[in-house]
Amino acid sequence: MNSGDPLIRLSGVCYREHSPWFSRLFRAEYILKDISFSLEDGESMAVVGDEDSGKSELIALIAGLLEPTRGRILYSGQTAAANPRNRARNFRMIFQDQETSLNRKLRIRDILQIPLLINTGMDRRERLERIADTLNLVDLPESIAGRYPSELSHGQMKRVSFARALILNPRVILADKSISSFDPNLRAHICNMLLRLQKERRISSIITTSDLDLVRNISDRLLVLDRGEIVEFGDTRKILSAPQSPTATRLLMNYYNEYRCDADHVLERGRKAVKHHEF
Repeated sequence: MNSGDPLIRLSGVCYREHSPWFSRLFRAEYILKDISFSLEDGESMAVVGDEDSGKSELIALIAGLLEPTRGRILYSGQTAAANPRNRARNFRMIFQDQETSLNRKLRIRDILQIPLLINTGMDRRERLERIADTLNLVDLPESIAGRYPSELSHGQMKRVSFARALILNPRVILADKSISSFDPNLRAHICNMLLRLQKERRISSIITTSDLDLVRNISDRLLVLDRGEIVEFGDTRKILSAPQSPTATRLLMNYYNEYRCDADHVLERGRKAVKHHEF
């Protein structure tokens, strides 16, 4: 492994649903087309786009839940096949529906203990200490470890889902639309926590969301997708303050129009950009 390799590198990644028979007959289009970018250690990235732009598929590919049809995904210079444990341990997913992702038949202690049993050589005392520390990190009492998911509130289940993603001290947190679904207090807490972890432990994050204020506050890099293709990628604040693509401009205008924010200067920039792009 070369220390100069980026944390994640995608090169020419294409994806379409695996259905050879259907593809041969109807030439199914790619959901993602020629995706190439890299993310450095300690950086955070947000992915935005329309509903069918391929955001969820991109997160699933990086997490290893899907396999690319073409192209390569490298983790610190290695493929997942070369070191599958590296991806399993260091790239942790927060699922969009946290409630159904928790096994209702297991206590919270066992849900959090499973990744430790599979991926570490910790003894029981060490595992329990890690569980208590991680629950504390997401503002949950240690006593909750003995409960079942059905005994928890909606917000507590979301925190447990986040704790499960953090339990292995990963290098990357992957979140597909999940953070923006949290209530405002929890969302603020999770954002502050991610920023602190990024600073203290160099934990990176990749999120998909339609909340551009969340994007502005939590991400260093912004990737804009349109029908499976990258139309803009770069510094988050630069893109949000002066979008260069019609897609980013439209998303920005629609967001502030929907939430009726006092952002006349943003809308004016958007109108000028739309006129410039003849959008």
